[in-house]
Amino acid sequence: MENKPISRTLRLLSQLMELHEVNPFKIKSVANAAFKIDKLPFAISSKPLSAIEKIDGIGKSIAAKVIELLETGTIKELEEILLQTPPGIVEMLG
Repeated sequence: MENKPISRTLRLLSQLMELHEVNPFKIKSVANAAFKIDKLPFAISSKPLSAIEKIDGIGKSIAAKVIELLETGTIKELEEILLQTPPGIVEMLG
């Protein structure tokens, strides 16, 4: 998986977290990680978890989400928040 879809997925997660009034610090860290991943000069998917955790702006929690996305094609937290989101909202954010 390339960086753009990873970044888009994390950006969507941060937008939905904001909509559902999740902890602002957590929202900011996910949004920041999405931005950082989008700007990386290498494919994050080629790195092991330990290397992803060391990327500036990406900690253990975000690195785990990236690995989960790479391994399963989704992030459980995103799926859960999508279930709480009214129809049409995701399209409006897109």
